[in-house]
Amino acid sequence: MTGTPFFTRRVVSVLLGLAPWATAFGIVNDSDLDGIVDSDDNCIEIANADQRDSNEDGVGNACDGDFDGSCLVSFEDLGIMKAAFFLPGATDTDMNGDGQTNFADLGSLKRGFFLEPGPSGVVNECGLGFVTYSVDTQPVYFEKCDPCHTELGAGHHNIGTTYNDALHPALNPDCAGLNVGQCTIVRIRSGDMPDGGGCTGDPDRDSSNPACLTRTEQDLIQGWIDAGLPE
Repeated sequence: MTGTPFFTRRVVSVLLGLAPWATAFGIVNDSDLDGIVDSDDNCIEIANADQRDSNEDGVGNACDGDFDGSCLVSFEDLGIMKAAFFLPGATDTDMNGDGQTNFADLGSLKRGFFLEPGPSGVVNECGLGFVTYSVDTQPVYFEKCDPCHTELGAGHHNIGTTYNDALHPALNPDCAGLNVGQCTIVRIRSGDMPDGGGCTGDPDRDSSNPACLTRTEQDLIQGWIDAGLPE
């Protein structure tokens, strides 16, 4: 499925001052005050402590008007809701969880019209969610870059175990002006990292080599960088 990546929309929102979720590296807020931190919340901007997700697509019903799975709330979804109006048990179109699709749900659908569903902080069918070091990228670095960057400190960092090492200036000449975290994707895509893995950096060509990063793992690292390297 396609659509503007969630992390890109969040960065834009922060720059515009629309919906700040963080004030500095390592600080992740609970934007909707529902007791679920943004990185784990399947509906970041609307309170849904129950995290109800009837179609199990990674986006909570409270902000998921995308009933046809197109990653865009559109007239097709309005038609699906119309067919379910006032029917009990129409769980996907029952956005507020009151047991029936009604005008309250129609209002929720209208608020998201011509937008992607969400935003969701977890991996979902329309994006990577809110990508963080501790949940998403650190496990990748630990698995694929051990022991060079978990114990040996190759390149003067152990990004596989230590978040702050990601923020140090990169020493690699191919990464001038970048920090260690940003440099990792440069080196991964050039085939230089993991060191000695025999990788080309192309996940399709490297698919039979377990030492190399998959496309999803590369996308997670890029998403983390684009989001500002949140902890």
